[in-house]
Amino acid sequence: VELTFTPDTGYMIDKVLVNSVETNVTGNSINLTVDKNYNVEVSYKKIPFVVTVKEVTGASITPNGAISVNYGDDKEFTISVNSGYRLIKVLVDGTDKTSDMVGDNLAHAQGMCGSVSGSIPTNVGQPMIRVKEITVGGRSEE
Repeated sequence: VELTFTPDTGYMIDKVLVNSVETNVTGNSINLTVDKNYNVEVSYKKIPFVVTVKEVTGASITPNGAISVNYGDDKEFTISVNSGYRLIKVLVDGTDKTSDMVGDNLAHAQGMCGSVSGSIPTNVGQPMIRVKEITVGGRSEE
């Protein structure tokens, strides 16, 4: 008999126990020969993703490096611009997300991005993304 397990969206099989013994799963199925009673237990877990934050000149991003975030979870990133710099662009998987973070659209606004000139509410926002590049530049003329 083939048993197929179908996780909900955003979840994956964590482990399958057959009569209390962990069993390898191929795809989302196992095959059992029905020659006795079986107790089959399946546990699921959220799919993990990695958000990778690159170091940049002129700003710091906290947290940085490779950050694990589970499907559907939120993760807050704080961008702190160094004195004499200003935030120009935030790229997420190559897409400019700056307009989603500053100005009139503060839908993703959590945390603070600031320099000597002030602070701007900001948040990278999406758990299933990888920040490939952030461009910070332009010395303040003031």
